[in-house]
Amino acid sequence: MKLLSDGFPFNDLVTHFAMENKWNKVMIISDLGFDDLAKHLEDTLIRSNVTVSNVYIVEDVDDPSEILTAIKESGVRIIVFQVYPIMYYKLSCEAYRQNMHVPGYVWIDNRHHSQSVKDYFELYSDVNCTWDEILTSVEGMFATSPISYLELFPNTITIGGKSVKTLSEIGGIKGDAARLYGYDAIWSMALTMNNTIKRIEPQTLDEFTYKHKNYTDIFLEEMKNLSFTGATGPVEFSAEGSRMEKLVLRQVRNGTHVPVGIYDGTTQILDLLKSPEYMWEPFGNTIPSSKPRLEHTYLRVSRVLFGIYVTISVVGIAICLIDLILMLIYRSHRLHPGCLYLAIH
Repeated sequence: MKLLSDGFPFNDLVTHFAMENKWNKVMIISDLGFDDLAKHLEDTLIRSNVTVSNVYIVEDVDDPSEILTAIKESGVRIIVFQVYPIMYYKLSCEAYRQNMHVPGYVWIDNRHHSQSVKDYFELYSDVNCTWDEILTSVEGMFATSPISYLELFPNTITIGGKSVKTLSEIGGIKGDAARLYGYDAIWSMALTMNNTIKRIEPQTLDEFTYKHKNYTDIFLEEMKNLSFTGATGPVEFSAEGSRMEKLVLRQVRNGTHVPVGIYDGTTQILDLLKSPEYMWEPFGNTIPSSKPRLEHTYLRVSRVLFGIYVTISVVGIAICLIDLILMLIYRSHRLHPGCLYLAIH
């Protein structure tokens, strides 16, 4: 059983978000350590009729410039990535250099765990971009993450009778919300053992061994039946042993991952915490399309070249005018071929 999600539920949120916004073509960039997660995401998207143009597998030592160049040339505008911090900053820097950020591109940081973009910048900032450039690149970027009851619902009363906020201020838990998972793990084991005792009587836990199939089967059954409010939110497990928890859709605004929606995987509903106007403001208040955009580029001719063309044109017009005047004076003369062409057209 896993209190921390194995990552697959995040793929459901990404897929739901893509379908909701009618994005039918995406790219995936994944660290080698998340290749199973990337494959699962690809399969999930394809089953939902979303085309995955390519899956790029990277490592921290790689230079992502060629990958982003290829994505830019492909015309795909929706990019989902799941990487470690050092590659996160490399991608952000290269996206800035190639102008592949808002409003033209949507980046989704799948399975993100920190609230501030700057959390790891001092440690993993070995990139050729300044902090301001990184900040420009990530503005408007979306991210998926586990729900934090300490952040969103701190007054929730847990099974132990204390609020999430109170628990976060106790001893070693203070200042580290991730440690609240330890509280829920202890309660999960305690409740499972308590419920198991009732089923193994007259035997006792002194006789317990993990090698005893009867005991392990009962333990797993009882854990799957657990349902209580913990410090990290409701604790329940699926038949496969994964925790059934709500997830958060976040968006980077001014360097902070702001919660913009809560996704319930059991109901497949994304409840927005922010208005659509707020979410799409960095994109010009328009939901970006996954289709390539037509970009109009205006070219300027140098003043020297423009002057040469104008001079030649003026001289040509003058010659034609002289020919026309001569034609009127000497009607028996033939019109200059060039002027005849201009007269006809």
